[in-house]
Amino acid sequence: MKNVVLIMLSLVIIVACGQKQNKKSVKETEPKALVLDVTQVLQNAVDNIDKEVVFRGWVSHVCKHSGRRCFIKSEDGSVSIRVEAGGKINGFNKELTGTQMKVQGILKVKKLSTQYMDEWQAKLEAQENDIEDGGEHCSAELDNINEMRDWMKEHNKDYYPIYYVNGIDYEVLGE
Repeated sequence: MKNVVLIMLSLVIIVACGQKQNKKSVKETEPKALVLDVTQVLQNAVDNIDKEVVFRGWVSHVCKHSGRRCFIKSEDGSVSIRVEAGGKINGFNKELTGTQMKVQGILKVKKLSTQYMDEWQAKLEAQENDIEDGGEHCSAELDNINEMRDWMKEHNKDYYPIYYVNGIDYEVLGE
């Protein structure tokens, strides 16, 4: 009887230890977060709003007044996305400009309504008359508004989406 109890106890210990090892090995093989390019983030933005994203890109600009935001451009430089400081990020140093970094954050969207664009355009048109050098700055902004309106028509939307990331953490990557 003693032998039967010892054998059963040994089997329970072996099975229990085996289960712990299996859990550990499963955890070790979990995939790491996929690191996307800025272009990939924007291509799938609609499906990832309010979700965590991890991406890499080149710092094209750091806001010099507050350092609370920076802009990360894609590998080919064709698109960029704004990153707001948050989480472990207290701010961005201007020395980051030109470096490559990996960013972790929550993808957000601000939707510019038709009404917002109408008011923005009216304000720019009023300023354009007051500028002595021909209003070049305002005309560039008016061109942007028209491009946004064209996109809205093409996509049958009553808003223009501006995607950005509420940063959680970042890491400067080697070149």
